[in-house]
Amino acid sequence: MLQPAIDAAAPITPCAIRYALEDGDAAREVCWWGDMTLLPHMLNLLGKRTIRARIVFGETAIANGHRKELARRLHDEVTKLYLGLALHHLE
Repeated sequence: MLQPAIDAAAPITPCAIRYALEDGDAAREVCWWGDMTLLPHMLNLLGKRTIRARIVFGETAIANGHRKELARRLHDEVTKLYLGLALHHLE
Protein backbone atom coordinates (compact mmCIF):
# COMPACT_ATOMS: atom_id res chain seq x y z
CA MET A 1 0.00 0.00 0.00
CA LEU A 2 3.00 2.30 0.22
CA GLN A 3 3.88 2.25 -3.48
CA PRO A 4 0.90 4.41 -4.58
CA ALA A 5 1.83 6.94 -1.87
CA ILE A 6 5.44 6.99 -3.11
CA ASP A 7 4.32 7.32 -6.74
CA ALA A 8 2.12 10.29 -5.80
CA ALA A 9 4.70 11.81 -3.41
CA ALA A 10 1.84 11.88 -0.92
CA PRO A 11 2.18 13.01 2.68
CA ILE A 12 2.15 10.18 5.21
CA THR A 13 1.85 10.35 8.98
CA PRO A 14 2.86 7.47 11.26
CA CYS A 15 0.69 6.91 14.31
CA ALA A 16 0.27 4.52 17.21
CA ILE A 17 -2.79 3.66 19.26
CA ARG A 18 -3.05 1.99 22.64
CA TYR A 19 -6.25 0.67 24.22
CA ALA A 20 -7.10 0.00 27.85
CA LEU A 21 -9.98 -1.84 29.46
CA GLU A 22 -11.04 -1.76 33.09
CA ASP A 23 -12.59 -5.22 32.82
CA GLY A 24 -10.45 -7.20 30.42
CA ASP A 25 -7.36 -7.58 28.30
CA ALA A 26 -7.19 -4.97 25.52
CA ALA A 27 -4.83 -7.05 23.39
CA ARG A 28 -7.34 -9.90 23.28
CA GLU A 29 -10.65 -8.08 23.51
CA VAL A 30 -10.32 -4.83 21.56
CA CYS A 31 -8.10 -5.85 18.65
CA TRP A 32 -9.53 -8.26 16.09
CA TRP A 33 -6.84 -10.60 14.79
CA GLY A 34 -5.86 -14.18 14.10
CA ASP A 35 -8.66 -16.68 13.79
CA MET A 36 -11.18 -14.73 15.87
CA THR A 37 -14.71 -14.80 14.54
CA LEU A 38 -16.21 -11.36 14.11
CA LEU A 39 -19.65 -11.68 15.72
CA PRO A 40 -18.56 -13.14 19.09
CA HIS A 41 -15.70 -10.64 19.17
CA MET A 42 -18.04 -7.69 18.52
CA LEU A 43 -20.61 -8.88 21.08
CA ASN A 44 -17.90 -9.12 23.73
CA LEU A 45 -16.50 -5.72 22.76
CA LEU A 46 -19.90 -4.03 22.84
CA GLY A 47 -20.48 -5.46 26.31
CA LYS A 48 -17.48 -3.63 27.76
CA ARG A 49 -18.26 -0.84 30.17
CA THR A 50 -15.37 1.41 29.13
CA ILE A 51 -12.76 1.29 26.39
CA ARG A 52 -10.07 3.93 26.52
CA ALA A 53 -7.84 4.77 23.60
CA ARG A 54 -4.83 6.99 23.29
CA ILE A 55 -3.39 7.87 19.91
CA VAL A 56 -0.21 9.71 19.07
CA PHE A 57 0.94 10.97 15.69
CA GLY A 58 4.48 11.31 14.40
CA GLU A 59 5.80 13.87 11.98
CA THR A 60 4.19 14.03 8.55
CA ALA A 61 6.61 13.46 5.69
CA ILE A 62 6.43 12.97 1.94
CA ALA A 63 6.47 9.31 0.90
CA ASN A 64 9.63 8.63 -1.07
CA GLY A 65 12.33 6.04 -1.66
CA HIS A 66 11.95 2.27 -1.96
CA ARG A 67 8.73 0.94 -0.42
CA LYS A 68 10.49 -1.68 1.72
CA GLU A 69 12.88 0.93 3.10
CA LEU A 70 9.97 3.28 3.75
CA ALA A 71 8.08 0.45 5.49
CA ARG A 72 11.06 -0.18 7.80
CA ARG A 73 11.37 3.52 8.63
CA LEU A 74 7.66 3.80 9.37
CA HIS A 75 7.72 0.62 11.45
CA ASP A 76 10.58 2.02 13.53
CA GLU A 77 8.73 5.30 14.01
CA VAL A 78 5.47 3.60 15.01
CA THR A 79 7.38 1.40 17.46
CA LYS A 80 8.91 4.51 19.08
CA LEU A 81 5.52 6.20 19.26
CA TYR A 82 3.93 3.10 20.82
CA LEU A 83 6.71 2.75 23.39
CA GLY A 84 6.12 6.38 24.31
CA LEU A 85 2.43 5.58 24.84
CA ALA A 86 3.35 2.61 27.03
CA LEU A 87 5.08 5.00 29.44
CA HIS A 88 1.82 6.85 30.09
CA HIS A 89 -1.25 5.41 31.78
CA LEU A 90 -4.54 5.85 30.01
CA GLU A 91 -6.58 8.07 32.27
